[in-house]
Order: sequence, then structure tokens, then C-alpha cells
Amino acid sequence: MTIEAIRRTRLDGKKPALVYVVIGPHAPIHDDHTMLIVKDGARPEDMDWRPLVGIRVALIQTQARPALAQRVLQAAHDAGAEFVGTADPMGELSLIGPEIEPALRRAREYLCPR
Repeated sequence: MTIEAIRRTRLDGKKPALVYVVIGPHAPIHDDHTMLIVKDGARPEDMDWRPLVGIRVALIQTQARPALAQRVLQAAHDAGAEFVGTADPMGELSLIGPEIEPALRRAREYLCPR
């Protein structure tokens, strides 16, 4: 999914309950309606994150990219996204609310190649 796809979804009057922002290589995604992929070399500060305003967002790193992750978190936060948790490649979760833990853990396990 792209930011533009999220924008169109919002314009259609729909709002995803949760969007995963994924950084790094990942397993094939068959249903990407809640996954926003940020590729290496992306410039998050140049992206328009406004379609994520008021949407719960979780960040998943499938490969350690701490500088890129920090820039994504900052840019999306500045636009008004509501971050609820992060997952790193080793499976460590940082959660703002425990209700997100099962979904974030499943998504990370699916996306992270072993």
C-alpha cells in the first residue's frame, strides 16, 4: 500500500483501524491493505504522511534500520499519526498499549524471514 492508496481510502470515507509501516525486506504480502512499505533510500521527511492523521500506526523493522526508523517515526508523528508500537528484527516490541501486542507480534513474525 502507498500513502496515496491510504489517501484514496480516506477520501472514500473509510479509515483503516491500524496501519503497519514496514521497513526492510519482507515476506511476500498477499493482502497489503494495512501495510505501508518504506524502502531503503526513502526520504520520510519528504513524504506526505497526512493521510495517517488519526490512524493507529505500528512500525515493523524486518532488518535493523534505526536511522530510517527514527526518521519515519518523526515524520509521521509530526503529521499527526498515532503510533501504538514498534517491532524490531529480533522480535522486541515497544508498545504503547497492550491490546496491540498480539497483532503486532503476528505481523512481525509473518514479515520477518527467519
